[in-house]
Amino acid sequence: MVIGPQGEKIVQKLPGRLSWSEITLGRCLSPDMNLADWRQQVMDGDIENAKADGAIIALDRRNMEMGRWQLVNAWPSQLHSPVSADPSNAFMAESMVLVHEGMTRVY
Repeated sequence: MVIGPQGEKIVQKLPGRLSWSEITLGRCLSPDMNLADWRQQVMDGDIENAKADGAIIALDRRNMEMGRWQLVNAWPSQLHSPVSADPSNAFMAESMVLVHEGMTRVY
């Protein structure tokens, strides 16, 4: 507690412990097995070696970068099997939930 200029007590707020929310990412189904292999590494108990720094990059309609977030020690806590986003077509999507130890917007 701090005493103000008129003798009043002032309660100062201090920053608390930082915490980060999980991030859910989605993509169209791909034959690329990198995400499944990464998730399998975690399921096999090798979480420390599965942790990786990386970036999430947002692109506009012209494929120009419009935002970038740097992640620290990210790893996939969930990988959801492909589901049809629209039963009237063949579009299939998969999603992944990332846990991380820090995120910074760099662009």
